[in-house]
This record gives sequence, structure tokens and C-alpha cells, in this order.
Amino acid sequence: MMWDHLLQILTACLGSLGFGMFFHIERKKLPIAALSGGLTWGLYLFCGLFTDQIFLVNLIASFFAAAFAEFMAHLFKAPATIFTISAVVPLVPGGTLYYTMRAIVERREADVVHYGVLTGLTAGALAFGLLLFTGIYHFVCRLRKE
Repeated sequence: MMWDHLLQILTACLGSLGFGMFFHIERKKLPIAALSGGLTWGLYLFCGLFTDQIFLVNLIASFFAAAFAEFMAHLFKAPATIFTISAVVPLVPGGTLYYTMRAIVERREADVVHYGVLTGLTAGALAFGLLLFTGIYHFVCRLRKE
């Protein structure tokens, strides 16, 4: 099980690295972009050990991704978006979206509902986690300025 998780984290790093390269992130920032995806997926797997609540696990992981991206953006004097995109790539619900679409094409209504709900929960948690951190961060920044 540990090797499986390590392989998944390595794959998340490589996937995030690929997206970083695709979006032309500067070469010196690519390792951080890769690390962001690996850490996010590692946290996702860690949280998954304690609960099977897909929304909660994705919410925590995406909140961390936004926090890590913002921290790295300040450290490297770069836009947070480049690190955020790389960090959330492993969380994107591509598999369940594929199964949802396949069930639609094959007219399997029960599977459409099942996979559609999973896709919606994952995407919603991802968006909410990013939004939640960003809202808190900007609120705290505004308080510090005043």
C-alpha cells in the first residue's frame, strides 16, 4: 500500500510538471509546480485514510493547494495562479467525468446519477476549497493593511 501511494504521488508530480510545461512556467519554477501537485495528492491520500467523504477530502486538499500556491507565489514573486493550476491538476475529476459521459452514451441512468454526483462533489469541493482559502487570505490581508 505504501508503494502504491508513493507511485501515485510521483505520478501526480509528473502530471503537474507536464501541465507546468504546457503552460510555459519558467524553468526555475517548474520543480515547485511539480512539488505542489505531489504534496496536494499526498494530502488527499492521507485524508482518505481517515474518511471516505469525497467532498471533505477534496475540500481539504484544494484548500491546501491554494495555501501552498499563495505561499510559493510570495516566495518566488510570481502569480499564484501558475502554482494553483499545477497543484489542483491531480484533483480534477477526469475519471468520474469519463464514466459519467460513458454511462450517458450507453443509457445507464443509475450510473449516470452515481458518477455524475461524484464528479459534481469533487469539482464543487475543489472550487469551494480554492474559494474558501482565497476569501480568507484576502480578508486577512485587508485587515493587516487597515
